[in-house]
Amino acid sequence: MTDIVIIDYGMGNLRSVTRGLEHAGADVTISSDPALMSRADAVVLPGVGAFQDAMKNRWTRPHMCAQDHEADRQHQRNAAAF
Repeated sequence: MTDIVIIDYGMGNLRSVTRGLEHAGADVTISSDPALMSRADAVVLPGVGAFQDAMKNRWTRPHMCAQDHEADRQHQRNAAAF
């Protein structure tokens, strides 16, 4: 079973996304914990109609900003391997 973390950044219809992923067979956790995100098979950032407002809200949570920077570094390392 695929372990997926849905990022809880204070906005979005998290329950709807959760139900859809569970229906597809995923094991879903809703969290803003960077440690859980780094161990997951996949991470989902659910969209909202006012995504700019959602991103502003997300950046008010410093621990989530650090996770984004680490994900960028990991992506760059993976891209360099190809």
